[in-house]
Amino acid sequence: MLRRCSGYMSCIKNLGNPNPEKWVAAGCPLPAMMGLERRKGKDKPVITKALVKLDGAMFKCLEAVRRKWAYLDCY
Repeated sequence: MLRRCSGYMSCIKNLGNPNPEKWVAAGCPLPAMMGLERRKGKDKPVITKALVKLDGAMFKCLEAVRRKWAYLDCY
């Protein structure tokens, strides 16, 4: 069966720039985000967890707009 998987996750760089013409489409190799964790006695590759800083500036920005985004379906 052909699954057409590449091992990359798509991403967009420069999203902080308000001009979409400055945004750059890119790919990030999944192994770069992965580490090994022991599960049920065996080492398994997993994407490393990244915790959100609830007192950080980026989360504060989300808090300011998330009700509006939810109402307008702007995800």
